[in-house]
Amino acid sequence: MKYLDIAYKGLPLRPTKSAYYELKDLGMDLYDILQILEDGYDCSSAGRKEGTIEKCRY
Repeated sequence: MKYLDIAYKGLPLRPTKSAYYELKDLGMDLYDILQILEDGYDCSSAGRKEGTIEKCRY
């Protein structure tokens, strides 16, 4: 599976270049992000664009 094939609710996960490097610095990849989106808890806070999904790790 290629990174471009990873999707959440039918939408492809496409990080920005900056986000990609931040993930690498944290030792994470898009599979980790997918797991957080699927299994994480809702920790949304004010200030996010409408329709933005925010989840936190376990």
